[in-house]
Amino acid sequence: MGSKETPIQKDCMDLLKMNGIVHWRQQVLFGFFRPNKNCREYYVRQGTKGLADIGALLPNGNGSLYCEVKQPSGKQSEDQKAFEKVVIKSGGHYIVVYSWVDLAEYLYALGLLTVRL
Repeated sequence: MGSKETPIQKDCMDLLKMNGIVHWRQQVLFGFFRPNKNCREYYVRQGTKGLADIGALLPNGNGSLYCEVKQPSGKQSEDQKAFEKVVIKSGGHYIVVYSWVDLAEYLYALGLLTVRL
C-alpha cells in the first residue's frame, strides 16, 4: 500500500472487523513479468478494472458491499464508475468513502450498526 488512502483503508477494515463483517482488501495488479532471464517479458493483469478497494459480505442476507476509498480530494476513475454501476445493477451495495465515518454512517443506515456516531 503506502498511499495517502492507506490509513483510511485500515480504519474502514477495522470498523468492519469490530462489527463482525467478513471483508477483504482487493487490488488490481498489472505489469510486466519475466519468469527468468532467458524468457521474454509478458504483460500480466490480475483483477477487474475499476475493482473497489474493499469487498465485504453483509450479514443477515444483506448482500455484498464494495468500498472505494479515496483521499478527501480524490475522484473515481471512469473504470471505477463503471464497476459501481455493475455492482448496483447486480443488487450489491457500493460506497465511495473519504473516511471511516462515511462507512459507519452507511452501515448504520443499513441497520448494521447499533450506535450512531
